[in-house]
Amino acid sequence: MKSALNAACSFCQVAPGEPCVGASGYPQSTPHAGRGQSRFAVRRKRLAKKIKEGNIREALDARVKAYGGETRAVSWLGRKNAPDVLCLFPVGSPAAGWSPAFVEAKRPKKTATEAQAREHERMREAGCVVLVVTTIEELDKWLPPL
Repeated sequence: MKSALNAACSFCQVAPGEPCVGASGYPQSTPHAGRGQSRFAVRRKRLAKKIKEGNIREALDARVKAYGGETRAVSWLGRKNAPDVLCLFPVGSPAAGWSPAFVEAKRPKKTATEAQAREHERMREAGCVVLVVTTIEELDKWLPPL
């Protein structure tokens, strides 16, 4: 079994005795033996697996822009529970036949609150397209990648 001093850092992949980048991403002043780095690597992997609402929004924005469309953040005056984004598509785009859509982005395994669901239902009854997107796969079903 190799000792921690003879192995390269599992976190930043530097040779033994070289300064380690460390869990913070900034160069460390002293060489290390890998002590404590594994817990940071595990934590970073765990955080990378977590998808947040912001990640869904970024993917949505990028996808709509790829289709030549635009996104607008939405809020109601004097009213709450508006969907997050209004997606607009130009006449010549591959998505030109689609109606403008309101999209509510949520983290995976999360749903709209009761008040948001009521607002979405009111909007659907008025003829609006309202979607709740919780994963990239759901986004792919609605708006396939180009």
